[in-house]
Order: sequence, then C-alpha cells, then structure tokens
Amino acid sequence: MPFKLSFEGMRWTMAVRDWRSGMEEETIREKMGLSATSWYETSNKIRRLVSKQLEEEKIGQE
Repeated sequence: MPFKLSFEGMRWTMAVRDWRSGMEEETIREKMGLSATSWYETSNKIRRLVSKQLEEEKIGQE
C-alpha cells in the first residue's frame, strides 16, 4: 500500500465524494460532526480538493 490508511484520510475521502455527488453542504457538515464555525474552514478545503481532482481528471483526458 503506497500510503498509510487512517480514519482521518477516510473521513476526507468520504467528504470529497459526498461533495462531488451533490450532497448538500449541511448534510456533509452534520455527517462529519462539525460545528458551523469549523465547517467554514473545512468546506473551503474540500472545495480546493475537489477543484484539484477535477483539474487532474481534465489533464488525464487530454
């Protein structure tokens, strides 16, 4: 396995997949057990991860 599997890594993977599938932000926040304040920062990180994935997928298709 090229990376260490952890709860935190799985949690972020789930959040990114849920975001990409169109799940409502409030549902993802609740699923992650975050307060509204914590969600503000976390949602920005998820947006950046999704954006990076989409860019990589686009490059891979060219």
